[in-house]
Amino acid sequence: MYMNIPSTREDLSNRTGGNINTAYETLDLKTIDDNAEYCDVDAASIRNTQSNEQLKLPQKKTKAEYAKYFSFVCNIDRKLIVIIIIGAFLLVMVAVAIAVYFATQKGEESAFAGSGWAKWSSWGSCSVSCSTGTQERLRLCTASVDDDNGSTCPGSDRQVQNCTIVDCPINGGWTIWGFWETCSKSCGTGEQMRHRTCTNPIPFYGGKMCDGQNREMQACTTINCPIDGSWSLWSSWSSCSVSCGTGTSQRTRSCSQPAPQHGGEKCSGEDKQTKTCTLTSFLCSLLQ
Repeated sequence: MYMNIPSTREDLSNRTGGNINTAYETLDLKTIDDNAEYCDVDAASIRNTQSNEQLKLPQKKTKAEYAKYFSFVCNIDRKLIVIIIIGAFLLVMVAVAIAVYFATQKGEESAFAGSGWAKWSSWGSCSVSCSTGTQERLRLCTASVDDDNGSTCPGSDRQVQNCTIVDCPINGGWTIWGFWETCSKSCGTGEQMRHRTCTNPIPFYGGKMCDGQNREMQACTTINCPIDGSWSLWSSWSSCSVSCGTGTSQRTRSCSQPAPQHGGEKCSGEDKQTKTCTLTSFLCSLLQ
């Protein structure tokens, strides 16, 4: 590709209206040679055109701009060539693939015809409505039947393969119950719980959740709590110890309301009280 530059002073004069001496910047042949190499331009032909003269360009086109434009145009041409080559290569590859496919199909038909088998039928329905099952297809032997050996077609008339329609719903299942938790009280009667989860299996593909509760509760007793003893009420005072004169009378109580249990404290204090008593009568005065 050649740059569109003036070839002679006459050409330059015609392009600039004859005023070729005003505001020109020169571009020597060495610059033309350097830029021409990018597009394989025959720089010698340009040199022969202006063998002893300098090519002149308008001032608004500097040397740097000229070289930049020259390199840009050359690079654009090279990119286009690369794109065209790649496109042609892809088209060839597609054509080869199509040709191989049809050749294979034709070869299979020829093989069927040569073996006596007709084409395989379409695959039948899957044996299950969900998950993985099987399906089969058949083919007919079109060759003549040998009276001694039966069918002359080699191989089987039936093929089976696995098939998957959709995943079946999986309903959730409970795990076994976990261990009972610690009792809510350290002594006496409390409560404790245990848990289970709906992960055996986890519900999948629209399956149902587990029925029932995920926790269970029961009463628990670790040890009996200590019970401290407590006094009963005092009994009535007993009769005086003498029939006349001064004696004593008693009353009692017991540590039984409740009695101490499971290491509980005993009642504090006395379980018996005593007081004096005096009996006077006519008989006592005679005896004295």
